[in-house]
Amino acid sequence: MSSTFQVYHFTPLFTDYFMHDDGGLAVISASWAARAEFEKVATVFCEDLNDVFRLTNHIDRAWTTNPNVVPEGYEHRSTSVGDVIVDDDSVAWYVAPSGFKRIDTDAEPKQIHEKCDRCDGTREASNRCGCRFGWKSNR
Repeated sequence: MSSTFQVYHFTPLFTDYFMHDDGGLAVISASWAARAEFEKVATVFCEDLNDVFRLTNHIDRAWTTNPNVVPEGYEHRSTSVGDVIVDDDSVAWYVAPSGFKRIDTDAEPKQIHEKCDRCDGTREASNRCGCRFGWKSNR
């Protein structure tokens, strides 16, 4: 049975804390709760999260041309770690380094990173200020 999924890409640049499940999930949970820094890129009709991931990646062609994918806008990157997929039940799933993690929207996110107040998060500004692309660690 086919389900409907909404795909949102996290718009800040990829950073190394996404390679650690706790760090990436905490950052995404905080941003997702505020609906900040995400761009809806597609609606996908398929069976499960793995199909969504496969269908929204450039493999042998642009993913926006894949069947059962309705892209929003033009020229999107492939779905990757840090992005969010929302299922038919409005459950949000974080694309983790391995698999998917449910975003608990009712829980207070674990605060291990906070927004940098010294720059705008671009690569150039982050290099000057020393933060990690607009995020500073509280560890």
